[in-house]
Amino acid sequence: MRLAAARGSWLDLMGCVVLIKLTIRSVVWFVTGVVLAVVATAVVTDAWRADAAAGGSDSTFVPMAPCRLFDFRAAPATVGPKGTPLGAGEANRYVQQVTGANGNCVIPVDAVAVSLNVTAVNPSASSFLSVFPDGETTPNASNLNWGAGQAPIPNKVDVKLSPAGRIMLYTESGTVGVIADAVGYYTSSTLQELASEVAALKAAQPFSVSNNDGAFADLTTTPKSYLDVTLMVPVAGQVIVNYSAFATSDSAGGDVVCAPYRSTEIPAGIPLLTAGVGWWETSTPTFGDDGSVSGTAPFVAAGGETVTYSLVCEETGSGQGRVAGRTMTAIFTPAP
Repeated sequence: MRLAAARGSWLDLMGCVVLIKLTIRSVVWFVTGVVLAVVATAVVTDAWRADAAAGGSDSTFVPMAPCRLFDFRAAPATVGPKGTPLGAGEANRYVQQVTGANGNCVIPVDAVAVSLNVTAVNPSASSFLSVFPDGETTPNASNLNWGAGQAPIPNKVDVKLSPAGRIMLYTESGTVGVIADAVGYYTSSTLQELASEVAALKAAQPFSVSNNDGAFADLTTTPKSYLDVTLMVPVAGQVIVNYSAFATSDSAGGDVVCAPYRSTEIPAGIPLLTAGVGWWETSTPTFGDDGSVSGTAPFVAAGGETVTYSLVCEETGSGQGRVAGRTMTAIFTPAP
């Protein structure tokens, strides 16, 4: 028998309805109270911030399930690209990307600020940590303070983001491990716009779908599917299908051929390929032996479609072929 392989919300918006019986008088007093509260807030705000302007930088806080944005501790605790302590001084300031998919977090690209729980661990000297927007001068202010060797020190930090969605970290003396968990962010978008953006961001992440069947199945001389895997393609991209199967035939001259195809494009006959050519691995066992066939095939996928890929097999000789141990994994990667 000869074997051959061929190619073929995060954000949940929750609403509640509250029924309130209002009289004309109660409405008037309620509206009056709101207006007075807004005016009072504006007066107090302007008292300590000379450049405050109503509506100039409005933003909405959006709470989220806590996620670890970064962890500078050594592996296996490391989260994100940096697994070493933050060094001291201007030359060691560290830029951290916040928006997008970073660490264990997914934060919309239009976020203007982020709410963090920041913890300093294993400080080598008495110092402090400043967290501020990337691209700005290091401020004369601190978010955390500690002594040398002090136990972990946490603090809530709300920080504005740079236009590129980044923050910067600075410590003055020694080294210190820094951990940050995001608990929310600020955005100037409406909640409806925000939900749409988060859904699109999640959709643009790679994912995989697998299927398998270990039972033996008899082959015929007509190609047909012996295993399927289905996935919904959220955006345009590429699907890589990895497949494998064990096969046998009771004829020394029999050919067992398998390959992945779209379920709507199964051919009338699968072409035989030369061993070692292309993406495929092949084997040629002697009569009565089992063999295996496996490989990888790429497919272009359009956004918004649900597509099924089939492992198509056939017996091309005069004997009776069989397949078992069939596996398929379809890996989706969004287009750049």
